[in-house]
Amino acid sequence: MANTQTAPLLVPTVRIATVEKSDAAALWVVEPRKKPVRATISAPNGHYRVGDVVAISEHKGSIRVLARLAEAESPKAALYGIAADLGLTPLHSDQVEAECVAMTQNLGLDDPNLEDLSRLAFVTIDNEDSRDLDQAMHLRRGDGDSIVISYALADGAHYVPVGTSLFEEALQRGASYYFPGFSIPMLPRLLSEDIVSLNEDKDRRALVFEMTLSDKARAVTTRVFRARIKSAGKLSYVGVQAYYDAPEGSALAGQPYTETLDLLAEVGRLLIDAAKVKDVVRYRRREAEMDLVDGVLTVKLRPRLEVEMFNEQVSLLCNIEGARLFMERSANPDLQPIFRVHPAPLQNRLTELQKFTADLAGVHGLGAEWVWQRDSEGGGESLADYLERLPDEETTARIRWAIERQAMLINERSSFTDTKGPHYGIGAPAYARFSSPMREIVGIFTHKEAVELLEGKNSDLTRDLALRDRVIESGNRSKEIQRNIEKRAHKLVLDQLFHSDLTLPAAQRPRRIGTLMGLDASRLYVQLDNPPAEIKVYLDHLTTFSENGAPPAQIITDFAIVLDDARKLTVGDRLSVWVSGYDEGRGKWSFTLVPPPAST
Repeated sequence: MANTQTAPLLVPTVRIATVEKSDAAALWVVEPRKKPVRATISAPNGHYRVGDVVAISEHKGSIRVLARLAEAESPKAALYGIAADLGLTPLHSDQVEAECVAMTQNLGLDDPNLEDLSRLAFVTIDNEDSRDLDQAMHLRRGDGDSIVISYALADGAHYVPVGTSLFEEALQRGASYYFPGFSIPMLPRLLSEDIVSLNEDKDRRALVFEMTLSDKARAVTTRVFRARIKSAGKLSYVGVQAYYDAPEGSALAGQPYTETLDLLAEVGRLLIDAAKVKDVVRYRRREAEMDLVDGVLTVKLRPRLEVEMFNEQVSLLCNIEGARLFMERSANPDLQPIFRVHPAPLQNRLTELQKFTADLAGVHGLGAEWVWQRDSEGGGESLADYLERLPDEETTARIRWAIERQAMLINERSSFTDTKGPHYGIGAPAYARFSSPMREIVGIFTHKEAVELLEGKNSDLTRDLALRDRVIESGNRSKEIQRNIEKRAHKLVLDQLFHSDLTLPAAQRPRRIGTLMGLDASRLYVQLDNPPAEIKVYLDHLTTFSENGAPPAQIITDFAIVLDDARKLTVGDRLSVWVSGYDEGRGKWSFTLVPPPAST
């Protein structure tokens, strides 16, 4: 197994700071957990205000302000404050930028070892505003009922070679990080959005997985090689879904890449059906998306489109085939693979979930169709089949949401490792991350290892063993950082919302509808309908249930909070809350639970 000790982080030469004070000559800036320091600037001091978030560089102890990132007291400033606290920075060192500029002089497109696939109408499908396009595809019919997928991945290993400042900084960052309204890229944008990105009508280097699928969506052959490709179109999920919904008259019909879109839908459905056979759990979850719109943090439900699921299935297949390549060549001593392993839920957690479904069905007076039919030995109905067959009716939707949340909570976390193992979440015997070579350091390293393997190149074994450990540590750390970002950004969204509510008289504060999703000895977990966000209602900050000021008894059972007037709220129930106060010292909101109208 890889060394799990955390490698010491390098101190980046470009960092995030906040303006502490200014005078006619200079600014004083402060970084998290440091004292204010004097900094020089090129623009007049009046351009900066106390509280502005800025990018700074350090050279031989001298601090220089490079740019203002966000205005004082803005939500964006708060988000950059999170980034600074986590040691992230949106800018790159001068050395790294210089290496990127040097690459523009020779993009390596005339490499005689590249197969020329520029005649094929590859296409990228991503979000409308995406600029770092690391995946493109071309699909065609093969012999018989087979379908050939050419899945091109930006050639990250070529442009970010080991031993460069660019690789070392990417290793330190671990991944690109996503905040509401902006991102902090792992690679400079000159690479990730230009010379490496698979942009429309541009010749680009790619690592291609050519996968031939049988009529049962099984990869019967896979060939991996480097190639030169040219994307025939930069398409969006929304645009492709519109074509699927109404192909007649669509601008995407009759294009060189239209066959690829049609076959993607066919392959996507086949792969989804194949996943069901492997008992892969699919949640009918409602995806919440945070954003920064006109300086305001927002969160809204975004429907997951069919085309996104089709695209995801092809990406998963590529990564599964990449892992298979590594396993088939595992005897090669020069190969240093990295896998992403996802253990199955522990048996005791599965037993607890089965009991939860039975008890919750009993509390709500529901029939046997709501109970997971799993026996004490772990046999019987699979979790995937159970969740798939749960009634999909509006009257019981909140109960289904609570069950699905509980099913998600029993999952173990996945992690990068040097030892192959199954990935429970996708039903694969092994899984490797090839598909994000501009957004994850693991992707760059797996590309490097695959290319060296396929081209018969030998590298420094001692160096690569140590380097793989660092890559694994960095990759796992980056996942923790992204979870931290999302948790803290979620709190900012709620704080902004509830502070606004609290400025209103109590009678005018919004009564926010939600669902009781779970509870423990100290808190309730409530999923709001609007905004679609989960909040924690702490019992010691639960003021009243009814608006006459009477406090609840706060008696807790496994599924319910029992109130002083014999009313109770049960997991899966609809409820309403409004903000009644804020505890500055503990950073917790106080809420009032309001009974729903009798008609509901």
